[in-house]
Formats: sequence, C-alpha cells, structure tokens
Amino acid sequence: MSIRKKLLSLASPLVAAAIASAALVPASPPADAATPAASSTTVTRFTGAVKVQGARSKVHPITLAAGTTVKATLRWRARRGDLDLTLRNPAGTAVASSTTLRPERITANVPTTGTWSLRVWARQGGSGYVLTVEQTTTPTPDPTPMPEPTPTPTRPADGSKPPAGGYFTALPPLAALPSDSECAGRVHRSTWEPRPENARANATHPPLGYRVDGYGGMANPDQTWGRVTGQASGTTDELIQHYACKWGLPDDLMRAEMVAESYWYQGQKDSNGNPINGRGYGDFGHCSGGPYGSSGPASLGVMQIKWCAHPGTLPYSETSTAFNLDYYGALIRGCYNGWDYVTSNRGDLWGCVGRWYSGGWYDTDAQGYISSVKSHLSNKPWLGW
Repeated sequence: MSIRKKLLSLASPLVAAAIASAALVPASPPADAATPAASSTTVTRFTGAVKVQGARSKVHPITLAAGTTVKATLRWRARRGDLDLTLRNPAGTAVASSTTLRPERITANVPTTGTWSLRVWARQGGSGYVLTVEQTTTPTPDPTPMPEPTPTPTRPADGSKPPAGGYFTALPPLAALPSDSECAGRVHRSTWEPRPENARANATHPPLGYRVDGYGGMANPDQTWGRVTGQASGTTDELIQHYACKWGLPDDLMRAEMVAESYWYQGQKDSNGNPINGRGYGDFGHCSGGPYGSSGPASLGVMQIKWCAHPGTLPYSETSTAFNLDYYGALIRGCYNGWDYVTSNRGDLWGCVGRWYSGGWYDTDAQGYISSVKSHLSNKPWLGW
C-alpha cells in the first residue's frame, strides 16, 4: 500500500459527521456458529540473539504436521531493535512473513508434514529474543450445512452514482451487525460501473465454507475473520455498499480509501500480463516469495491487502473484489471495536484507517495516509467518473 495522491484539505464537516454518526438501524446479530471441536496445542520456544553488525539472522528448524495451524510470536526487548520473522516450508519457499509489528506474529495452515523453518532477521539494531511457536490440531468436525450464496436482487435499469455522503454511516463500537443477506437487500442497485476492468473479479468468490486465518493480532477472531465469506456480487460500487453495510462502516469512507489505495482497480495488468503498480498492485518487493516472486507486488486488490502480513488471504485478495472488501471491513471493525492489539482507543475510526496503512497508531505514515483519505472524502473524485 502506498499514498499516490498529493495530500489535500481535510474532509468536510458533513463527511466527518457521517463517519462519527450511527444512523443505520441496528440489525439482529448473525446466528451463533456451531461449537468447535476440541483441539490440542503443543508449544515450542526458541531463544537467540541477532544484530545488524554481526549475526544478522538465525534459522530455527521445526517439524510441523499436515493439517495443523501454526502460530509464531517473536518478542524482543531492545527498544531500538527491529526484528522480522519469516516462515518457510520444507522446500525453502517463504509462505508467511511479519515485518511491521511488535511483537511480530505469523499464523499459517500447514498443508504438508516436514521440517519447516522460522527465520529471525535483524532489520535494525539488534536484540535477544524469544520465539514462541504454537502448533494446534483440530479434529474434523461433523459436517454442517454450507451457507447459501448471497442473493443478488434485480438491478434497475439506471446508471445513477452514489449520492454525496453515501448511503451508510458508522454503527457504534460493539454494535450488532447486519448479515450478508440483510445487506444484499439494502444495496442501492445501479448499472454505473467506473471500473469495468473489475468485472471478472467482481464475480469471483472463495468456495462456500472458506475460512481465512487473518492477521494474528486480533481478539475475537470468530466475530471478525469468522464472518469473512466474500460471497456478494455486483458492480464495484455495489460491493462497496454491501461490505460497508455488513461491517457497519461509512460507504463513502471506503470509496475514498479505495482511491488512495488502488483508484478502485482490483487487479489490472499490462498487455504482457504483468501487474501494473497503483492499479490493484503495490508494494513491489516488500514480501519474500509470493505469486510474483520476491520482486513482485506484495499488496493486492482494491484495498491493497499485503499477503505476507495477512496469512491465508491469497489467492482471493487478488482474484475476488468481494473477499478483498470483506477482509478489510473485518479488520477495520475489529479495530473500531477495540479488539486489535494496535488500537489505543475504542471507537477511533480515523485511527483505524491510519492503522490499516502503517500498522501503527497515529505514527507519521498513518497521519499522512489519514490526510490523503480525508482529501479524497472531501473531493469525491468518483462522482466525476
């Protein structure tokens, strides 16, 4: 993710009020999920020390079993030290990385049994560290009915754009959230599509029952990642509306943030099939490995989900607009509810917007990004498309 537009004026009072308000009528919460099967967890701890001037990296081999979930947490004491963590499979391919957190956290599913490895690397300074690895095995639960795809209501034959101020405003922290089916009926349907290039991604969804692991620093994962299905269909703006409704967020805020992130492109490539920077692809070379190699894009889709920081989001963060927006909504709502460990104040939506970009709480990068999004909120460039 990167800021690509010059920072302009702050948002209008009308928009700021829309973000702070809670005008949506609260809906019934989704039905309770089935009780999960009992699971078993083994914990392994490694210690070591790395520093830029000296032994800069250390590799810890670990045997992992297929079908388990591994959670690795790297903690260190030195204030000026900055350590990174990477998980590699038995073939030596990086499958997950954590480079922007403190502590660094990785969560990943293990598809094959073998000797995997965790690499600790000193990005800045150095420090002694403790690396904790949890390997969890969950018995296969009894089959449960798969959810039905979200219905798509008949679209009227008009090409109207969204009104200034949008259709939805923010629900309060910890509010009951509407279901996918409820939000499908609240979307204002229109044939307006400023990004016809997104048509294929707009109609692509994860398989029914797909569960994303998500970023590991979020409390109450069943109420965030557990609600991510990516099953809605429609135009790009209809998908914005749907997931703004589902997560109790202002749709105009999402439109503005999508301008800052991707200019509303889910994934545009050139005539040779190469990803175009700023058109659904960004942060080239920021993650090791991945679908396009170490020099390829790390951030994908309309909301620029960085695959190495958000395990389990590939391939749908790139191929499905609905999944991309659903995942974004889950993280922002979790942060707004005060469940994200980065969050300093529950109910600070702008803080969560900045956290989406920088991974920090009102740090310099976050403040610059917030100003950029507020500028787009004020100018509403999509109304001129």
